[in-house]
Amino acid sequence: MKQKEINIIGAGLAGCEISYQLAKRGLKVKLYEAKTLFKNPVQKLDTFAELVCSNSFRSVSRENAIGILKEELKLLNSFILKTAYDVQVPADDALSVDRELFSQKVTATLIKHPNITIIYDEFIKIDPKQITIYCCWTISDNKFCSWT
Repeated sequence: MKQKEINIIGAGLAGCEISYQLAKRGLKVKLYEAKTLFKNPVQKLDTFAELVCSNSFRSVSRENAIGILKEELKLLNSFILKTAYDVQVPADDALSVDRELFSQKVTATLIKHPNITIIYDEFIKIDPKQITIYCCWTISDNKFCSWT
């Protein structure tokens, strides 16, 4: 029986993390990203997991919920968190990153993964016979992540 591919819609933080985690476990993933066709007003890069509002993942202190969550993500081998630590810049007790380098590194890792196929296009129609995970916003007048 042929293994089904899993459609992931959106190459933001969530879409990149789940694509990597599924692919790492041997599943075939189609990652759809339409940002090269049309960007929202705050997006500047064509690469994935673009941090547009801040370069900070906030506190790493184990004294608050955000820091505790990071510790849990480390235990789960989070690809996004590992990449953030790889490109970390000084920022007191916060995990802050070089935004462009972070995005470039996430993109490069996913592009070269043998179980991930990148599709630079809109995801237009959900097929109920396929597994589809939606990891992006819908902005109907700009057609972000829209489908019929």
